[in-house]
Amino acid sequence: MSSDQRLVTRRGGYVGGLVAAGVFVVLGLLVRVPWAPLQELDQRIDSAIHGWALDNPWAVHVSLWLEAAGRFRWSFVVAALTTVLLLVARRWWQALDLVLLAALAPLVANLLKPVFARPRPVWEQALGFEESYAYPSGHAATGIAVYAACGVAIGSLLGNRNLGAAVALLGIAFGVTIGLSRLVLGVHWPSDVVGGWALALAFAGILSALLVLPRSTARPG
Repeated sequence: MSSDQRLVTRRGGYVGGLVAAGVFVVLGLLVRVPWAPLQELDQRIDSAIHGWALDNPWAVHVSLWLEAAGRFRWSFVVAALTTVLLLVARRWWQALDLVLLAALAPLVANLLKPVFARPRPVWEQALGFEESYAYPSGHAATGIAVYAACGVAIGSLLGNRNLGAAVALLGIAFGVTIGLSRLVLGVHWPSDVVGGWALALAFAGILSALLVLPRSTARPG
């Protein structure tokens, strides 16, 4: 592969990460102001989802299970086991990438909550409860930084391309669903979830460009 092709691949990681970081910052500023159109949109979407959740108790039960999966105890186990698989396969840089992504994205999400100081939704019929601020969603960040990333990592280890793609898509779908479960439980506004996704994708793009892409694409021309 030529050096130009490698540059484009790395640039794609950087550009994607910076675009995601930009989305996170812009949303955060609109949340901090607060910007009325965003608040109104969040409230309309959240109200519709909350009404649907009250009529579908199964969705609440599934969301409570996803909530547990998004907490540290289970996400740590998943990230640790996947890291071991990468180390056994001698994917040293990919393992480091996963460790940093899985640790930094959720940690930074929780550290930044007081900066934006956004109150969580309050419903008369509460389906979930959290004490911290709302933006960004730590669960949404964890879903991408751990479950989606682990799905992609495990998929890359499989010899069969179709099977690897299926595993990666399954991990991504599961990670996204963890974020959506926060809306079903009524503990986050939609923009909180999007902000959590954007933060995790920012870390994913930049870390991959720094650690993985230069080595995975470096082949004799």
